[in-house]
Amino acid sequence: MKERIPEISEKMLYRELRSLVESQLVERTQYEETPLRVEYALTEQGRLVLPLIREMRNFAVQYEAAMTHHR
Repeated sequence: MKERIPEISEKMLYRELRSLVESQLVERTQYEETPLRVEYALTEQGRLVLPLIREMRNFAVQYEAAMTHHR
């Protein structure tokens, strides 16, 4: 996620991931290794939301293109 949103701070990334875990859209797995390793994965419920997120993104891209065209 950090690679896809390089401008996000570590603090904000942690907050967002914690919120997604609490919403049961993402599951967190912590491995007792040195250094500590944590992985996040979409839950089944999280995967159900993907089509909606894609449509929202498509709308945003189209809206931005339309607004840029009218300026």
